[in-house]
Amino acid sequence: MRTIGKRWPVGIGPDRQAMCSYCGVQWRRSQLHRDRSENLACPDCSPGLDVVSLSEGNAELMRSQQPKEIGPVDGGFDSFISPPFPGFVSPIGNVSVRTNGPTGRLSVPINMWLRGDSVYQDTPGRVAIWTDNSGSNQPMIARNASVQPSWTASDDTLRGLPTVSGDGATQFMRCEASLGGAPMWAWFIFRLNGAFGALLSAGVDLMQITSGGSMRFSTNAGNSDPNDGTAAGAWARAILTFNISGTDSLLVKSTLVSMPSAGQRLGTPHLFSLNNGSFPINATMAELLIANGSPTPAEIADIDAYGIDRYGGTLFA
Repeated sequence: MRTIGKRWPVGIGPDRQAMCSYCGVQWRRSQLHRDRSENLACPDCSPGLDVVSLSEGNAELMRSQQPKEIGPVDGGFDSFISPPFPGFVSPIGNVSVRTNGPTGRLSVPINMWLRGDSVYQDTPGRVAIWTDNSGSNQPMIARNASVQPSWTASDDTLRGLPTVSGDGATQFMRCEASLGGAPMWAWFIFRLNGAFGALLSAGVDLMQITSGGSMRFSTNAGNSDPNDGTAAGAWARAILTFNISGTDSLLVKSTLVSMPSAGQRLGTPHLFSLNNGSFPINATMAELLIANGSPTPAEIADIDAYGIDRYGGTLFA
């Protein structure tokens, strides 16, 4: 493969010539450093990426097709205005996260962090694996191509950011392991597109119940009252708490509903349906964060600040 950019003379001893893991440019080894992912990063790419390391060949392709690096738009110090050019898929099929996001903002363990710009596609436009960026290695998976949700590279109503959608018929995903015990806390960015179905099943079943919007959750104790902060077709941020015992709650656009929870257990989470594809929903998600425990009000405000920077304040009104 040809080398792009400037070359530095090969040094003597340990200061040999080496390649930046991200842009493919040759530098002296002393001018490179290892980033948080233990990849070599040059000053132009500093401080490097948080999650995905690009191969040399794909790094050159990315550099040639999207050379303009601009300032952060979503709270991260190494962000691009968008993910790599629309439809970008690396040799292993990943679309990479390019911001530090909520990592390190919560004192409670993050069990799952899914974002629209971190997916694995074995078929263009279809999501086989929604990558978990929390470090817990708990991705959402759709192994059968016939049930894989759709991936949209850019949503104009969401600042041009990527999203993942269920079609309300056959598409759904599931985690292949339990996320553990309760209490659990979830923060997510979503949009309802159709009538009736399950958006998230994870110890509680989060259901759309009317064609115009409205969500409620069901547990072993019954069904919550409708949350009418969820208009169909509008993006929103939601916070869901669910517990082994105590009270479950759902907050969307300043509308709060709650109900007692009794004896529920957290199973393997599903997206866009209940177990095995029952009650599929036509809905779109941009991000899902699930934590094991209850964040403090200050931590929730910090996560919301990250979300406002990334998605805009109207989602949080």
